[in-house]
Amino acid sequence: MTNIYKKKLSQVHKPLTREEQIDLFNKIKAGDIDARDTVIHSCLPLVINIAKKFRMNNKHIDLDDMVQEGNIALMRAVDKWDINKGSITTVATWYIRNSLVDMITDARYNIQHPYTLSRRAAEELRKVKNIDSTNIEYIAKETGLSPKRVKKLLSISPHGMKRLNIYGKY
Repeated sequence: MTNIYKKKLSQVHKPLTREEQIDLFNKIKAGDIDARDTVIHSCLPLVINIAKKFRMNNKHIDLDDMVQEGNIALMRAVDKWDINKGSITTVATWYIRNSLVDMITDARYNIQHPYTLSRRAAEELRKVKNIDSTNIEYIAKETGLSPKRVKKLLSISPHGMKRLNIYGKY
């Protein structure tokens, strides 16, 4: 979280009373964009607080990304807000939390690997692993692959290079 964002946030943050929320809600329904912006600015610290709480258990996601996702959810919450169903902070909290949960769930399935295996490479790697030998030339002869290809396949295998003791003792 950059200090510049926090500094600008402290300049625009203004908590809203119930009467102000009702007044701003009526202006938003009438199409006043400035009223919408006022409500959004009043809830920005809420986004940061919720994002910090979610960040504690999800260190693999950057806090700035969480705040950005929360801000988008906040805008959606202001658009869907109905004053009769609750205050803006109640509605915004629900939208922000759900958005961050979805973000965390998506991030768990989008882990980037340092390499990708094609179907052919996976098949070749399976053949190489099935041969119980430490000799690259023997493995190459048995699988019909070049020694260079066998060495490459063993280098991407988690235990392949240990098997050949190419990097020394472990």
